[in-house]
Amino acid sequence: MKKDTNNTQLDGHLVSIRSLSALTGLDRDTIRTSISRAALKPAGTLGGYPAYLLRDALRALFVRHGDVDPATLTPHDRKALADARLREHTLHVKEGNYLPREAVRNGCAVAYQMVSQAIQSIPDLCERKTGADVETVELIGKVIDNISSDLAAQMEALHRESSQATT
Repeated sequence: MKKDTNNTQLDGHLVSIRSLSALTGLDRDTIRTSISRAALKPAGTLGGYPAYLLRDALRALFVRHGDVDPATLTPHDRKALADARLREHTLHVKEGNYLPREAVRNGCAVAYQMVSQAIQSIPDLCERKTGADVETVELIGKVIDNISSDLAAQMEALHRESSQATT
């Protein structure tokens, strides 16, 4: 007797939503939604109810459809999605992939302060090391002051935007 290695025994096997629910342990509404989303047409009937090819029904259940719109989910599925996203976010924070907003703000402020102090010393350094005239040193100082105030304004705008996003 030849052994069937292609597992084609289930080709053409029909399943109803109820039997697919019993087989997979998934809620019937979830299965119905997945089949509807995949636009799967019944291949027959079982006990007077629509039946689908097992192969096609399983594909419909387990195919990834990208980001899910929570508005299309049942309240139970919406809560499960929110819980999953929260757990995923918490995991990213624990792994160090995400930083708390306040830590980023503080880090940026410290970095800006260090850069600002360093570049503010450039005019004096130019005057001492190169013997640059007073006009050149003042021009360099004005350029540095303009750059510093532009950077400070941009950082304040980012801080305002992020504060408004959290409220």
